[in-house]
Amino acid sequence: MYSAPVPVHVRQDKGSPLTRTIETTIAGFGAILDKKFVGEIRGGEGGAKLILDPDLQEHSNLPCDTGSDLGALRSRFPDLDISSLGEEWYTNESAYAVDDAAVAASARSVRQRLERLVNNVVKDGVPETKKDIVVVTHGVFMKSLAEGDTLDLPKAGWKVCTVTPRDGTDGTVRVLVSNE
Repeated sequence: MYSAPVPVHVRQDKGSPLTRTIETTIAGFGAILDKKFVGEIRGGEGGAKLILDPDLQEHSNLPCDTGSDLGALRSRFPDLDISSLGEEWYTNESAYAVDDAAVAASARSVRQRLERLVNNVVKDGVPETKKDIVVVTHGVFMKSLAEGDTLDLPKAGWKVCTVTPRDGTDGTVRVLVSNE
C-alpha cells in the first residue's frame, strides 16, 4: 500500500472518468471533496470541486481502459457531475483513439487546462488553503502528461508535480515530476 501526502489545500480534483479512477478519487479524496460532487456521505460543505476530464483517461482497447456510457455512470454514481463528458467519450475513437497522436493531443489539452487553473488561482488571489490541484489519472497516460517515458508509477502510486511554463514562445506548460 502506498501512502500519498494528506491533501489539505485542495481547490480542485481532476479525474479520469473511468470507473476505477472515479472509485479511487472518491476513496482517496472523498473527505475533501464538496458534497455536491460525491454526496452527503463522503463530502463536506465548501470542499474541493471534482471535474471529470475525458482527456485524462487511459488510451487502450483493453476492457479495463474502456469507459462506460453516461447512463451507466449516472446509475453507478448518481451524485457525480458528468456534464463535462460527451456522449462518445468512452469509445476509444477520434480524440480518444488508441494512437500516439491522440494521446499526445489529450496530454497537451490537459496541460493547457492545468495552466489555466494555476493562472486562475494566482489571479483570483485564492487563499493558501485552496491552492493545490489533485489529478487522478493512469500510469501510462501520466508518462504522456509529464512527457517522461522513464516515469514509473507503481500501481496506486502517486507523484507530486508542478505546472511550470515551458522555455520558448509556444505558450505551453510542462508538468514536472518532483523527487518527493
